[in-house]
Amino acid sequence: MSKYNKNVKNNYFNSSWGFLTNYGNNVVLLGNTYSSDVGGRVRNSQKYSYGSYSPDTSVDYSVMMASGNMLTVGGNYSVPNLEWVGSWVQGDGAAVRWNGSGLLNFTAHTGGDILGTAEADANSQVSDVGILIHVSNSMPKAYDFNATNMAAPVQNISAYGFKADGNLRLVTDMSAEINVESGANSSNVMRGYYTVSGTTTTYTDLSSNNVVETAALKAESITFDNNFTGLINVSSELDAYGYANANASSNTVTAVGVSASGSVELTDGYWGGVINAKTEGNLIYGDFNFMKVTSDSGFNASVTGNKISALGISGETVTIKDFTGEIYTTARDNHFVAAANAKQTPTCTVTGNEITSVGIKASTLNVTGDFSGKIQVENSNISQSSTGGTLTASGNAATAYGIESITLEVDGSLRGNIEVVTNNIKLLVSSNNTYTIAASAIKANTITVDGYIDTDIVMSCVGNVQAIAIGKM
Repeated sequence: MSKYNKNVKNNYFNSSWGFLTNYGNNVVLLGNTYSSDVGGRVRNSQKYSYGSYSPDTSVDYSVMMASGNMLTVGGNYSVPNLEWVGSWVQGDGAAVRWNGSGLLNFTAHTGGDILGTAEADANSQVSDVGILIHVSNSMPKAYDFNATNMAAPVQNISAYGFKADGNLRLVTDMSAEINVESGANSSNVMRGYYTVSGTTTTYTDLSSNNVVETAALKAESITFDNNFTGLINVSSELDAYGYANANASSNTVTAVGVSASGSVELTDGYWGGVINAKTEGNLIYGDFNFMKVTSDSGFNASVTGNKISALGISGETVTIKDFTGEIYTTARDNHFVAAANAKQTPTCTVTGNEITSVGIKASTLNVTGDFSGKIQVENSNISQSSTGGTLTASGNAATAYGIESITLEVDGSLRGNIEVVTNNIKLLVSSNNTYTIAASAIKANTITVDGYIDTDIVMSCVGNVQAIAIGKM
């Protein structure tokens, strides 16, 4: 069935499972057949109730793979082949994890091709197209609950389709549909909790230091042996409101289709298919009006160091031969509020908040063939506001780039379409401090071309795009 890992035993599954933990063998999820085989599927639900969670007992995967082993996914169903759905699980969740490097094989292995030819059988019940992956993580209503004698809540609400600690290698076409979300349908509302010791009640914020990341494929490095023909949808959202303090800071919200800390390589086939990455509707409020705690002296407000990103492909080095696909990244309707009511010298601090939307982000991007696909990025409807105190605002940024790299090397052609949309952006800045509002189709320090660049570029700026300089409101 594959030229890879022939000396490793295969474990075959042709029925539905809650989760699988693999100890050293390949895993084969067999496709459904015309006979009685329902096919191999793994669907895990880890839903804990609001304020009642068990971080030591939750299973944060559907399939756990040993390093170096291969997972084969086959079959077409009305439900996902692989699914992980969690709520209040106290950590990130994934459909599949490798505790090292891993091999991934998408194939319905139905024998659906016409015998003796390379043609697909249109009458086949199933095909390699139609493999479905679904992952959802959430932490709704993290507000005003009693956490006495409970572990402090973990503020990582990330979700991944396939996650490997080493290299993730796709040995066949990436033909699946992978849908990953955190907070998009069941909003992540992070505010705070209280604990009771005798007559003392202590209130603790959950509005800062949250990590909400979604990615279809995440690894140290990612290698595509064949083509990318599938569909990726990723979305992330966070509502963070100060609970014990008017503070919502250092939150990271990221939606990225394909993510590697090292290299992403597709050097032999073509990159088709579609990637949609969205992070929309984030509400970051350091606002005394939403606080549980009151104080005679009042509170200063702080909204600092929050990072919101929508990325299509992200890696240190990205190498793509032929690109015929489509990438859409959207950062939209993201709002920041600092509201103070301190009785003496009230202050509002809004610094270092960054919102970005990028189609392909890499230190080095290598195009070795014909890049003729489409990239559309949007960063729009951003607002920052402050009330009740003297404002310190600096380093806030809103950026949108079709391609962002330090080095861009084109050994072939860079054609296709790149559209960049920046609408209704309002950032705060005080005194002589700095801010950044930037948009480019291609942003690079160095561009080397052995071929040609003939890209259709559309830049759209509608409505207000401005920085608001204020002292005290």
